[in-house]
Parts: sequence; structure tokens; C-alpha cells
Amino acid sequence: KQFTRDASHELRTPVTVIRGAVEIMASSPCAREPAFRRPLSRIGRAVADMENILESLLWMARHEAVDGSRQVCRPVAIIKEVLEQQRLLFRAKPVAVEYIAEDDPELEAPPAILKIVVTNLLQNAFRYTVEGKISVQTFADRVIIADTGVGIDDCEMTTITEPHRRGCRSCGFGLGLAIVKRLCRQCGWQFTIDSEPGRGTTVTFSLPVQ
Repeated sequence: KQFTRDASHELRTPVTVIRGAVEIMASSPCAREPAFRRPLSRIGRAVADMENILESLLWMARHEAVDGSRQVCRPVAIIKEVLEQQRLLFRAKPVAVEYIAEDDPELEAPPAILKIVVTNLLQNAFRYTVEGKISVQTFADRVIIADTGVGIDDCEMTTITEPHRRGCRSCGFGLGLAIVKRLCRQCGWQFTIDSEPGRGTTVTFSLPVQ
């Protein structure tokens, strides 16, 4: 825990420097050329992945007790913010996004935890949907994120949420769903995955409304 906390904290500064440099380069005239635009886009997505993983590791290293001090949040504003971030990162993809907010319940959990969970799930949806649609629905008792992406093979479903277990189509670090599962368990949210290869994935986490 000490190593994870210290390493994550120290890595935040160089990652922030990289992100700033990419933003400066992206605003220059040469960034309009495909030879520069594509690598910059990949670096931008990689930096966003690293920032999300570092925040997640810091939370887990601190092993914060969610019920230690009462914090509340509402999912709609957080989901909209993360959706906009992911749209910008994956704007070159022909993917339609639909968000339907049936309700905006008050949840007893730190906003940072909900943001980490939503970011990981939406990153996966955008990353593994080459074209098609991503839909997000918020209800009083649950959030549903569905995509028309590559899906998950049946043989991988039992291990997909274990740390460092990467599917055959994975291009990540094998940490995202493991982090989501752990944080959902910490918050008392039930987390389920339903997927079919070639047709897409639907992720649901139920919310104990206060």
C-alpha cells in the first residue's frame, strides 16, 4: 500500500507534464497533418488512461472507508462530464452516444469513487466499440451502460474482473474492471456484466439510494 500510494503520487506530476505538452502540440499548425494528429490522439488517450489508473490506485492504496465521513453525490452530472471527456478522446470513431436520465438519485459515496467507476466503464465502451452506439441510462436504483462493441467471449466472463486478466481483444492493463468491482463492493453497489461476442456489452451497477 505504501509503495502504491507513493508511486502513484509521484507519477501524477510527469503524467500532468505529458498531458500539458500534448495539449500545446495539438494546438500547433502541424497537428492538422495526419502524420502528427494520429500519434497525438493516441498519446492523449494513453495519458487519460494513466491518469484514471493513478487516481484509482491512490484510492485503493488509501483504502478509504466510504462510510467514514458522509459524502454524497449525484450520478447525472458526473456521467455527463465523463461522457464529454470520452467523446473528445474518441472523436474520430463513428460512434453515436445516447444518454437518458430517468432519475438523478442522491448516493452516499464520494464523487471521486463514482467518477472512477463511470470513467473505467465508459472508457471500455468507447475503446471496444469500433462503430455503432453507446447508450447510458440512469434510473433511481441503477445505471446501465451498453455498447454495440466486440463483446466478451464466454470463456473470459468468469475471470474478466480479476486483476491483470486481459481478454484476447484487450488493449488495456487488465486493471479497469477489477478496480470497478472492488470500488462497487466497497460502496455496496451490485455490479453485473452481460455480453455477447460480436454484439456488445451491457454493464449494470445497482445503487443503494439513500
